[in-house]
Amino acid sequence: MQSAGPTDGVAPHGATPSAYLVRLLRRRRRTRVRQLVIWSRAGCHLCDEMQEVVESVAAERAMPRVELTVHDLDLAGSEDPELLARYTSKVPVLVLDGVELAHFWMEPAQLRAALLRPVDGPP
Repeated sequence: MQSAGPTDGVAPHGATPSAYLVRLLRRRRRTRVRQLVIWSRAGCHLCDEMQEVVESVAAERAMPRVELTVHDLDLAGSEDPELLARYTSKVPVLVLDGVELAHFWMEPAQLRAALLRPVDGPP
């Protein structure tokens, strides 16, 4: 007979179920890849600064795994005029898991808080 493992949802002997669940949820939060997108423009110094902040915070040990994609708004906008119209005066735009998070600038502390917030949905 096999013993209960950490992934089957059963608390190990001696652990309270609530404490075990908290640890399990924290582990899941750390293993889910968060999707960050920066809508940028060539020659945009604010875009470069936002990318530096995102890369610096994402590299911190306590942060969940992050996949960063930087898109050129003008290039993408040539095929999607609606996208261009929506973001043209807001560049850079930071999007986290499909939700607009910031325009122009993002404080590192705010990004940390957003990345550490619990995520709905499957890990």
